[in-house]
Amino acid sequence: MFLSAVKKGDSKSCGCLRVERNRERSLVHGHATGHKVSPTRRAYTQVKSRCENSADPLYWKFGGAGVKMCPRWASFSAFLEDMGERPPGTVLGRLQNSGDFEPANCIWTSKRKPAAYENIVVRSRGADVSVLELARLHEVNPKQLWIRIKFLEEDADEAIERLKYEQ
Repeated sequence: MFLSAVKKGDSKSCGCLRVERNRERSLVHGHATGHKVSPTRRAYTQVKSRCENSADPLYWKFGGAGVKMCPRWASFSAFLEDMGERPPGTVLGRLQNSGDFEPANCIWTSKRKPAAYENIVVRSRGADVSVLELARLHEVNPKQLWIRIKFLEEDADEAIERLKYEQ
């Protein structure tokens, strides 16, 4: 916009007013402005996508496995009302992993990098145990243990003995 148009009264602004109005319109509960999204809004968006968007890389683990987001949380404002602000250093977690994302089953929990081998169960000395638990118990690397079991086709006890011998 030319300054002369503003001076003559043909325009109310040089363009700044439009930018300011767009910013106000895009502000959602103080949780998203432009491309900046609050941690609370990001957690909400990620969970919603994982439950409802079949193109999401983690859909298979959530929506594809039957995990749903409660209908009330179709709106971010309802989610915010139920869960509150995301405290720093937390993620949205479920009390029962088989349950849906709903107020009674969700909490803000401390961030924990999911252990890659905690859901892989093997048989050791007649008992079913996760690879992660077994590796911790025998103080061996869980990745190396899993490689021996899966790719070298060793049984769990044999793999542990070999790993201990190699240390």
